[in-house]
Amino acid sequence: MIVKTFLRGTAQEVEDKLLLALKEEGFGLLTRVPFHQVLEEKRGVDMPAYVRLGVCHPALAEEAIKRHPDVGVVLPCALVVRDEGDGRVAVLYQDPAVALGGATERPDPELAGEVRTRLDRAIRRLEVEA
Repeated sequence: MIVKTFLRGTAQEVEDKLLLALKEEGFGLLTRVPFHQVLEEKRGVDMPAYVRLGVCHPALAEEAIKRHPDVGVVLPCALVVRDEGDGRVAVLYQDPAVALGGATERPDPELAGEVRTRLDRAIRRLEVEA
């Protein structure tokens, strides 16, 4: 399941605010892939901003790896910031319960719930500002 929220602003403004809100929840940025730039360079495609952020909460990642050694295939948490036009920006992420359930032999609703709660709180901060 994909969790999607629409916010107002430019993609860069939303990305910057999102990263600050995620930091307040204990997440750090590990990777940033600007797909729109990659596709422009490699394929000559002109498209609106489309950025994939790989974020990690070190304490939760450590716990996840201890409990489920195979979980690394879905780490770090991936979020997408996508320009929808007309000042709307979509922020998406995969529900951690789905990601964790697909990577492990057993569900871990407590751990997945904690990750989702923190992601949702960060995004709600941006909704309040919008």
